[in-house]
Amino acid sequence: MQTSRFLVVAIVLAGLPPSARADSVGVLFNGEQATAHEREVALSAIVATLRIAGQEFVTPTLKPGDRTTVLGCVTRPQPWSCMHTAVPTGLDRFMIASIDHVRATNGATAISIAVQIVEPSLDTVIGDLQTCEDCTDARLTHAVGTLTRDQLRAIAIRLGRTTIEVTSVPRGVRVTFDGDSFGATNTTIHTYAGPHKLQLELEGYRREYRDALAVDGGTTEIAVTMLADSVRAPARTDTPGNPAHSRVVPSILLGAGAVAIITGAVWLIADEDPVTRAGIDVSASYRDTGWQGAITLAGGVIVGGLGAWLWWRESRSTPTVAPTSGGAVVGLARSF
Repeated sequence: MQTSRFLVVAIVLAGLPPSARADSVGVLFNGEQATAHEREVALSAIVATLRIAGQEFVTPTLKPGDRTTVLGCVTRPQPWSCMHTAVPTGLDRFMIASIDHVRATNGATAISIAVQIVEPSLDTVIGDLQTCEDCTDARLTHAVGTLTRDQLRAIAIRLGRTTIEVTSVPRGVRVTFDGDSFGATNTTIHTYAGPHKLQLELEGYRREYRDALAVDGGTTEIAVTMLADSVRAPARTDTPGNPAHSRVVPSILLGAGAVAIITGAVWLIADEDPVTRAGIDVSASYRDTGWQGAITLAGGVIVGGLGAWLWWRESRSTPTVAPTSGGAVVGLARSF
């Protein structure tokens, strides 16, 4: 097995103004130790990434010695000024990536991948590297594609041609853009073409979320009017000294009072008096339920009244405050 493999892919971005046609990307493979399969996997990843970015892959034709010139210029302070005479005309981009076998921390063989991009208008190199352990074809494809995509995005941000303008009412709203903090409104965010997510926060207002689609070379405007968030009294909590209030107890008392009132009324209706003749009780038997009905009816009124009072207390109005841009609105809120 070969102990070292080297693959170089050179892509140089030319600073041409935006146009309707797709940018042409010249891809140069260098490194005789790289296998044909490695070249195929890396090239497929690059072509797919460029296609997603709306760019066209082109195989450049280099004159003898130009390959060495291009690779040597990458390490120079002004790489594009050094290599532009060696790059074929008509290309908008040229990309440099290298793949080499290294030893991982566990002693196994891993692949070190580096991707570099030279942007003519910046005349500098933007790049990054990554180590791929247990590197299958799928992992190699993902690593090369991700590094390529990230460098293209980094260049787009540096160029500042694609922006998102975020404005708000009121101003001073904190902005989180794709998970990163970007200060406060009003603000202009330099980014890359594609979908993005924004989150806007300001104390006293509802949190707002927006989706933004950035257009290559254009400006996307996001205007947000923040909505005031009503501030209520702190919620009651279940503690031994402060039990949470509810309508369960009032409901039980109201129900018990109603039953007692009905029962007392029935007993009062069913009450019978003794039958007397000449002052002598001649009744064989009779129902003397009047006193029971009166007591039960009175108890039902008391219990029901207590339940009604507790129900009213739990339903009484509570003050609310709603902040506005010019102050606050104070009112009353009831539970229904």
